[in-house]
Amino acid sequence: MTATGGDQRLFPAATTWRTPLVIIVCGCAIGLLSFGPRSSLGFFIQPMSREFAWGRDVFGLALAVQNLLWGLGQPVAGAIADRFGVLRVMFGSKPEHSEVDEVMERAISAMKQAGAVLIDIDAPELGADQLIAQNDVQKYEFKAVMDRYLATIPNAPAKTVDAIYAGGRYNHPTLEGFLKSAVSFKDGLSEADYQVRLDRDAKTRTLLEKVMDDNHLDAVVYPLQKRLVVPVTELNQADRNGILASVTGFPAITVPAGFSAPTKTAPLGVPVGMDILGKPWSEAKLLSLAYSFEQATHFRRSPESAPPLPSEK
Repeated sequence: MTATGGDQRLFPAATTWRTPLVIIVCGCAIGLLSFGPRSSLGFFIQPMSREFAWGRDVFGLALAVQNLLWGLGQPVAGAIADRFGVLRVMFGSKPEHSEVDEVMERAISAMKQAGAVLIDIDAPELGADQLIAQNDVQKYEFKAVMDRYLATIPNAPAKTVDAIYAGGRYNHPTLEGFLKSAVSFKDGLSEADYQVRLDRDAKTRTLLEKVMDDNHLDAVVYPLQKRLVVPVTELNQADRNGILASVTGFPAITVPAGFSAPTKTAPLGVPVGMDILGKPWSEAKLLSLAYSFEQATHFRRSPESAPPLPSEK
C-alpha cells in the first residue's frame, strides 16, 4: 500500500505539516488576520467617506458583494485542502476498459486543476475481483434476509426464497445461478466459509482505513464500473466496483465523471460514474466533496428525452 506515480512528491511534504497542532495554529492565524481588519472597519468609515464621498450604502453593498463572492467560491476554494487517493486497482486494463479509463483521467485532471491533491494508491488487496471472490457474502445471507422480509408482507405471492426458486417465476438467464446457489444452503449464516468471509471483511476495513490514514486522505476515488454500462439487453452489468463499499460498509457517493465519445446509439455518449469513498461517518464530508466536484466540473448533461430542470430553464 504505497503512493505511486508522478504525484508521489506531494506525499512526503504533506506528512510533515498535517498535524492537529499546525492546523489549529494556522486556523487561529487566519482568524486573527481576517477578523481583525473586519472588526476595525468602523474606525475607517468616516475618513473614507469624507475622502471619497462614500455613504453607508456603498460600504453595505461592498460587504454584500464580498460575502456573495466568498460564498460562490467556497466549493472550489474548499477543494484546495482536499486529498484524494486514486485507487488504481479498480481501473481496467483491457480494451473494453479504455473509454472509462479516459473519462476518469479527464476527471482526475479536472480535480487537480481545481486545487485538489491526488495521489495514486497501490493496494492490490482492495481489487473488486478479489473482494468478490473472497469477501462477498450475499449467497449466504440472501435466503435468511429475504425470508424475514417476505414474512412481513401479508399478501406476498411467495413467502420464502425456496418457494420463489421452486415456482420458477423469475428471469432465468440473470437469476438462475445466484438463486440456485442461495437455496443450496439450509442455513447459510451457519456455514464455516461465511464466518471466514466476515473475518476477511473486518480485515479489509482495517486495511482500507490504514491506507487512508497513512496517506492522509479525505477520500479515495475510482470508476463506478470498469467498462461502459452494457445495453439493457445484456444479462448483467460486468466489472462493477461497488463491492468495496459493500464489504467494508464505508460510505460512498457516485458523481458524474463525464461521457464517452458520442455514437449513433448514444448521441450524447455514455455517462461514466466516479465513486468517492470515505471513512465511516464521513457522509457530510462526502456530500461536500461531491458538491465541490460537481460545481468545479459541470460534467453532467441533461438527457435529450427529458424536460429541463427548473434551474436549467
